[in-house]
Amino acid sequence: MFSVLPWIVVAIAILHVLEEYFFGWLTWAKEFVPTVKLSHFIVINALFIALCTVSAIIQNPFLMLSVYALILVNAFVHIGPTILKRKYSPGLVSALILYIPVAIYGYLVISTQIELNTNY
Repeated sequence: MFSVLPWIVVAIAILHVLEEYFFGWLTWAKEFVPTVKLSHFIVINALFIALCTVSAIIQNPFLMLSVYALILVNAFVHIGPTILKRKYSPGLVSALILYIPVAIYGYLVISTQIELNTNY
């Protein structure tokens, strides 16, 4: 069964990465991990967007659950340091407004699909 939700995840992942990039995530992150480089940021985010894209193409519920888990964890990676440092973490806005609601909704959708279809 085709779902548009995984494609929405691809779009919000790209928006999240753009927020991080344009609002200085790399500079912010160097306060925590001084050795982090732009190449790390690019590779990790390119792999993540590729994973989201593969998940959207394949639409395997267990792969999609993994992606939802990753975006939820990523949201808390922004929330925690923001609270501790009392300083905006680039990516926080998209994590709060997009990642958390979409991840929760995704879990609900997949759990309903799994309940209805015993093939999983």
